[in-house]
Amino acid sequence: QNEVASSHLKRYYPLELPYSIIDDRIFDLALLFKQDPDSALSKAYKRLEDIIRLRTSLNEHSTKLFAQVFQGDNALLTWDVPDSAEIKGRVNLFTGTYMAFRNARAHREKDENLLHQYREFLLINELYLLEAEAIDAH
Repeated sequence: QNEVASSHLKRYYPLELPYSIIDDRIFDLALLFKQDPDSALSKAYKRLEDIIRLRTSLNEHSTKLFAQVFQGDNALLTWDVPDSAEIKGRVNLFTGTYMAFRNARAHREKDENLLHQYREFLLINELYLLEAEAIDAH
């Protein structure tokens, strides 16, 4: 009953990005998103990799980059959280997002659902926010 009611109510709300929580480094892409979601998403992925490469001086790409930066005893960046499982979970968000979404976007033209693109943009935004919270591991 409640699901039907909230589903019915949702149609009265416009599909919008919550600009107040968008990382400053992709705010320009959030504004571009309305005109060209695919381009905004693709640029957001590339920019995040560039930011991390610049920050760490590594030259890897995609999931390999995140594994080298965040995983294992030689990790360059980490988070100040009480549980190592939280760190592993955050690393998995990076690698999982790239494996599940970015790779598909980079390697083939997709017939896209706008709602899915909004969700994906919020997911990449979360990665930017997590990267900003990361600290030097040593």
